[in-house]
Amino acid sequence: MKRFRPEQLLRDVLADDEVERLRASTLTEMLRAAGLRRQRRAWISGAAGTLAVVMAILVLTHFPVHPPRGSAGPAQPLTRSPVSLIDDEQLLALFPDRPVALVGPPGDQRLLFLDGKEPRLKRGDSR
Repeated sequence: MKRFRPEQLLRDVLADDEVERLRASTLTEMLRAAGLRRQRRAWISGAAGTLAVVMAILVLTHFPVHPPRGSAGPAQPLTRSPVSLIDDEQLLALFPDRPVALVGPPGDQRLLFLDGKEPRLKRGDSR
């Protein structure tokens, strides 16, 4: 009695030329689909990169960078009124009700407020 072998039966059935053509066409279609998928991914990543560059250019051109609020901004020439020099008595007379002292060698003296408080400047005064 002959023994039944399913592998032999499958080989005999599938050994047809049509099956080989089917395998070849399936392989060709699979390779073509993989190539299209790779090409699509390349296009998408290129488009995303281009879009990012275009967006950055648009943002930088339409929204210029400004200095933070409160900063001086670009340097501009200052117009100042002339400074008039005063002597020691005139300086001490500006603070009649406060304990003050001039400390240091002549020509390089500093005004100290002995009560520890800083002077309050009126509007329009400058330091």
